[in-house]
Amino acid sequence: MPETAECARRGKGDAESNLSAVVTSRMLFDGLELTTGVADLGDADPAWAGIYSPRYSDATVARYIHGQFLEDAGVYLARYQATPYWMSLLTEAQQHFSLVEREGPLRILDLGSGGGNTVVPLLDLYPDAELVASDLSLPLLKALRATLAERYPKRRVPVLQQNAERLLFAPRQFHLVVGGAILHHLRSPARTIAESARILRPGGVAIFFEPFASGNRLVAAVFQALLDLDGGRAPRRSGALPRELRSFLAAASRLPAASQRLSPELARTLDGFCRDISVRSNMNWLTVRLRRRDDKWLFDREFFAAAARRVGFCEPAIFGLTNRPKRFAEHIRAIVRLALGPNEGAFPPWAAEIIDAIDECLTPETRRETLIEAGVVLVKS
Repeated sequence: MPETAECARRGKGDAESNLSAVVTSRMLFDGLELTTGVADLGDADPAWAGIYSPRYSDATVARYIHGQFLEDAGVYLARYQATPYWMSLLTEAQQHFSLVEREGPLRILDLGSGGGNTVVPLLDLYPDAELVASDLSLPLLKALRATLAERYPKRRVPVLQQNAERLLFAPRQFHLVVGGAILHHLRSPARTIAESARILRPGGVAIFFEPFASGNRLVAAVFQALLDLDGGRAPRRSGALPRELRSFLAAASRLPAASQRLSPELARTLDGFCRDISVRSNMNWLTVRLRRRDDKWLFDREFFAAAARRVGFCEPAIFGLTNRPKRFAEHIRAIVRLALGPNEGAFPPWAAEIIDAIDECLTPETRRETLIEAGVVLVKS
């Protein structure tokens, strides 16, 4: 039986539980106050031992996460597990904040922990911290639990099933909250930002790493231009393209038509990305098709500034995650590599020439303001 079916079979409702033991806060960490009881799921099934949960119903889980985090969790982990990359991001993020002086250990809550992309670096960066790893997906938490047991057998790291939009902790419990690529999956990212402010102590820090609209719209516009050129058409005008890049693509359209076409698989990948960015740019979570998507949102600076003001954070510090000279070209190839693999997604020479020239066409100001992915640091007043 798939793991998600096991979860459904165990779940009888959020308020009801036939598990024998309810966990007190002391079983997570001394002095850590929860707002609801949680239990070790291993009491009912040893396969889930070491995962604490308020025992969400299967219907509740299904409202917030879908296939790639449940029955396809193994595929998700194989595709996106990259702890060295996240170590570099978290190390860079440390340059943008300082933690307040405190009595007792540093207390960290990791949101959307998945297989441990941010948990593992945090444990190495803060060896004396008390860290709680959390996710709504039990299959991902099971994989994380195995990783922690192997890599940190003597480190106490509670693994908690938790909805990031309704955190289980009392106010002012943590010094640091980290969410690595979680907000764009949520129904209400602003609610999670507000919840993070609630559970942080004064001077506490929340860090999120998220996709931004400006850079992804630019990439989608480049993809559409490649599709147009591949079809023998002049690239259509797009407001997502800065003027200098529009001029470059207009010149490229006068080049002789290449005999090498985009492969059907590559063309479908580019078109799919364009459609995905179009939907996510809508930013309307009430639409049914958006609510059922795993990747829902693209962000901008204004969203985080407004969300921070509403809940008592200072003005956010926002920094690009990819500042290398060829960041747009590298990101485009990474998108295709994730979708098709390293060999199947090769661009024909004429398209590769255009992609390699994108970064050189952009002015320093455009490069600075056009974010593909960014880190966001929020400090509680």
